[in-house]
Amino acid sequence: MATAKDRYRQKLGEIIGQLEMLYGLGEQNELGVAYVELDIETIMEYENQLIMGLSTEDKKVRNLEAGKSIVLISYIKDRLEFYGRRKLDYSEYPRADVIAQCLLRFTEKDTISGDALNNLNMVVYILQEIDNKLVSHKFGLGYRYLRMFIVFALWGNYCNASVLAKFIINQLVLREG
Repeated sequence: MATAKDRYRQKLGEIIGQLEMLYGLGEQNELGVAYVELDIETIMEYENQLIMGLSTEDKKVRNLEAGKSIVLISYIKDRLEFYGRRKLDYSEYPRADVIAQCLLRFTEKDTISGDALNNLNMVVYILQEIDNKLVSHKFGLGYRYLRMFIVFALWGNYCNASVLAKFIINQLVLREG
């Protein structure tokens, strides 16, 4: 049984696992490797192929289904902020300040523009650095939530991307205690 301290981390793990499954990251490639284990470039290629093969209605249904998990993330973000708790560790991430600046552009509908979408490339680049240099971080909650932010943006699910952006920024800047 998880301690009170670990319950947030456990729930965040369950939520991201559900989202990864919903967006096909639990599927295996032709070599039998689950996409969640692969690098961000491969995942983006896979997601783009998946998106192209779905009808507008199928995409809408999937994005709406994701909203159920996003509600919980928003609630958890507020609770963690209230109690001054950080559950996503970005302390060893290169250019965490750049990540925060890029994500900030996705926190409001009016600031999501072509320029903001170009900033996604910087987040992808940082995730590539982690894929290549900090491989153990690739399976941590911080990486998984950043990767899901990219997936939401690829799917055009900017509202849910916004909720994730706010959560990640909160975790980047929150001081424990």
